[in-house]
Amino acid sequence: MKDDINILKWKIKVKRMANKGHKNRQKRISYNGRCQIKRKEFVWTFNQAPGPYAKNTGATLGSIIRDILHFADNSREIKYILTNKDCRVNGKRIKDEHFPLGLFDVLEFKDVDKRYRIFLNNKNKFVLKDLSKEKLFRPCRIVSKKIITGSNIQLGFDNGFSWILPKTVKANVGDTVEYNIEKAKFGEITKLQENAQVYVVGGPHVSKIGILKAIVKGDVTKANEITVESEGKTFKTREKYVFVIPNDLKL
Repeated sequence: MKDDINILKWKIKVKRMANKGHKNRQKRISYNGRCQIKRKEFVWTFNQAPGPYAKNTGATLGSIIRDILHFADNSREIKYILTNKDCRVNGKRIKDEHFPLGLFDVLEFKDVDKRYRIFLNNKNKFVLKDLSKEKLFRPCRIVSKKIITGSNIQLGFDNGFSWILPKTVKANVGDTVEYNIEKAKFGEITKLQENAQVYVVGGPHVSKIGILKAIVKGDVTKANEITVESEGKTFKTREKYVFVIPNDLKL
């Protein structure tokens, strides 16, 4: 009888664990995202919803509105903005304050004609730049390439977008494709090659802009290594930390 009771308790416990689901709140003290927040001012902040960005590489829309742009002071004001105003991320209207944003994403507030692009500072945290007078596009880095039905090639990008590559166009993993937000179309491709302009998105040289000088291929024990020249100095970093950017992207 006692064993039966213990088994029943164990089944109930397992069922509760399985039904946890997504939590909307995240303790500030254990937050490891890229939004600049004050860890000890309050207990809670927004928990990032599932999406194309990991928790340590993204930030929630609510946190950006409140803690970076300072357009709102609390969750109620954020929900009012997202529900009643036209807020768009990469051209798509978003109403969820937990929606994740990442590097180079474009945030628009149509009602007040404000547009911002996300960059990194030297502490690997997000900063926003005003785009009021600049071309509205999102540079997308190719992270996957595969053959689908009909011998078509599908590209997967760092922000979750995908694109069936036209047969007349060639692109490889590591290259960057411009996504025109106003026309909702992919356009010019910037190759990962020597003399390309690059933006460092990780490691000790994060947020630096430079020119790619050399690519050293690795093997099964060592990753590909990139040599970058920035401000008259040369340094080396991993290929995954290098984001090729078009020349018309102003930083």
